Amino acid sequence: MAKNDNKKVEKFIPKIQNKQTAQTGTALRGGRFFEEYLGALQTSKLSYSVYDKMRRADPQVKRLLKAISTPILGATFTCTPIDFSDLEQQKQADFKKRVLYNYMAKSWTSTIGEIITFLPFGFSAFEPVFQISDTKEYGKIITIKKLVYIKQKTVYEWIIEDGAVVKIRQLTSDSLPSVDKVLDAKNFLFFVNEKEGDNFEGVSILRSCYGSYIRKDLAYKIDMIGLEKMAIGTPVAYVPKSILSNDSERDALIDVLENYTSHESQYIFLDMAMMNGGFEIVKGEYDANGVNMAIDREDTAILSSVLASFLDIGTKRMGGNSQSTTLYQMFIDSLECTVNYICEKIDPLLNHLYDMNFGAPEVRLKLKAQNVSKKNQKEVMDILSGYTKAGLLSPDRNIEAKIRSENDLPEIDPAAVVKKQNTKNEKSTGLSHVHSHTTLSEKRQLTEYEKKISLSDIETLFSSSEAKYKSIIRTHLEMAKSKYMNDLDAALKVENPSKAVMNLSIGFMGQLQADLKAFLKGMMAKAQAQAAKEVGSKGALSDILGITPNVSSILTFVVRKVAEDIESDFQNKSTFLALNYIHDNEDDAQIKEKVSSSVDTFIDGAVAYSSTGAVINQFVNTARNNFFFEHPDIIQGFQYSAIIDSRTTPICQSLDGKTFEFTDSKALELRPPLHWNCRSILIAITMHDKKPEWTGLQVSPVDGLSVEEVLKGKQF
Repeated sequence: MAKNDNKKVEKFIPKIQNKQTAQTGTALRGGRFFEEYLGALQTSKLSYSVYDKMRRADPQVKRLLKAISTPILGATFTCTPIDFSDLEQQKQADFKKRVLYNYMAKSWTSTIGEIITFLPFGFSAFEPVFQISDTKEYGKIITIKKLVYIKQKTVYEWIIEDGAVVKIRQLTSDSLPSVDKVLDAKNFLFFVNEKEGDNFEGVSILRSCYGSYIRKDLAYKIDMIGLEKMAIGTPVAYVPKSILSNDSERDALIDVLENYTSHESQYIFLDMAMMNGGFEIVKGEYDANGVNMAIDREDTAILSSVLASFLDIGTKRMGGNSQSTTLYQMFIDSLECTVNYICEKIDPLLNHLYDMNFGAPEVRLKLKAQNVSKKNQKEVMDILSGYTKAGLLSPDRNIEAKIRSENDLPEIDPAAVVKKQNTKNEKSTGLSHVHSHTTLSEKRQLTEYEKKISLSDIETLFSSSEAKYKSIIRTHLEMAKSKYMNDLDAALKVENPSKAVMNLSIGFMGQLQADLKAFLKGMMAKAQAQAAKEVGSKGALSDILGITPNVSSILTFVVRKVAEDIESDFQNKSTFLALNYIHDNEDDAQIKEKVSSSVDTFIDGAVAYSSTGAVINQFVNTARNNFFFEHPDIIQGFQYSAIIDSRTTPICQSLDGKTFEFTDSKALELRPPLHWNCRSILIAITMHDKKPEWTGLQVSPVDGLSVEEVLKGKQF
């Protein structure tokens, strides 16, 4: 009898831990994935060029991708309320749909087209950019402005932490300006096909047909070579031994033969004794059937492998199998799984936006895609007909019934005989700097007209005006910050602080406009007084100063635009920060401290003052030019004077030093400022000055652009 030792069986109880100790084992070295064994496809930049060529050049691949993408592009992404009588659910569904279809700067269809590039390339990446929109339906809300598509070939390095992408290095070399920077990718959206472990580059659905694509390309080349050889034939020359043994005569014969064969070595020359004659063309026999069969075989392989890769999406996620599910249904399942995956990635972003705008709902609706299977049936049937032709599928009543059902067609008439036939059928805001012509002497000597005026006075006017302009803006920003922080303190204490923060306004735009306009008018008066002094005007100040109604209108427009941009930047930055901190459940003191610090950084930074140089240059020049062109009695012409340094634009460099008469037809067209941040000025040549040899204002085309295009500012 067996002895019972009454030993207890110990149950396995997993240890509860909150820190990962194991690694996925993904081959990631130096920020690059090395899961792919084939060298030609081992990095995203290499694989991108291959897969891009395949999808553009191969008609079979293009047709397959079209069949997959068109139903997805035609789908409707929306939410359906669970309870249609629930107003909050109706609002949530309406908000999500409007964010995608109404509020984005780029159409949702275009965005979806970029998203599904993860199928041919393995992954796609996007940076969400937000905006505050004043909507008819909800008032001021935060929405998605756009999802910025990051081309796969520009993602050079990945930084992965705890299974998530925290940073990527973007490197572009074939665009201007080139980019090489590390991006914070914590909030980026990544769509990945066949993701395993930490491999965010995924696997292209074209990967399995790469070999077939290469072999088919080679078969086409062989076919063309065979056709060429058959068409031209092989020339055979029978020559005396004396020519064969004579280098110069033999070389001359070779030249003749190569000329005939387009400089190829496709010729033969033999001893004359071997044939009576002297020359003949031997026509080759080329049978294209074998090559064409190879091409057809690879086309079928491409069809099967790509479809297998895509159908695998559906069978993996939905548990379909070839015995219980028709091929058509598998294809539809894969389409629906793909759009559901897209919804799963987009929905958290929409939920976050809804929560920031309205607070968390009691019932969370899920984004879904509808009408996928009813779109682009022709492309779907092309796929099925391809399988039928390859002998992999036989038309049956199940397939016909499904198609009839999807298209609201009558049911099958048992008495009818249905016959089917196969059918076959893409600058720079520069911060302002002192308008100084002192560097001019390093490039060329000052002219007599530049020497007779005080360039230092002009420099002082520019530099002091820039400093005062910035000071006015800073003063208003500091006042705005004080008001905003008081309002934020009150907003954080209400029941729905997110909504209250959304309605905060800094409200300083009107006074900032008034102060800037008054200052710029005074600056223009000083500029006109300087211009009067330069030409020796003795008239009373009231006779020579003044701003025309046209200039006054321009001034009003500019200061309004400047104030609106500053207010928008201030409000967007502070509001986005506050809403994010509220959503992260920060306490009120922390929120106010962090917002205050960020606003201080904004006030100290360059963004709010980026218009300074352009505005000062524009209105100083406007004042000077208006005075000059109102006094033809004392001015005979002008000299164009530009700062010559590394920032000088081609048009200003071309015009520098040129002299032109007062009556020159181009005088009004080519007077500065000619472009954004133009630092050039006109210097008057008075009736008392020595008459120069007028050069005129002749501008040459710049970098392939016409003069008209340059003057329109297209280069800048």
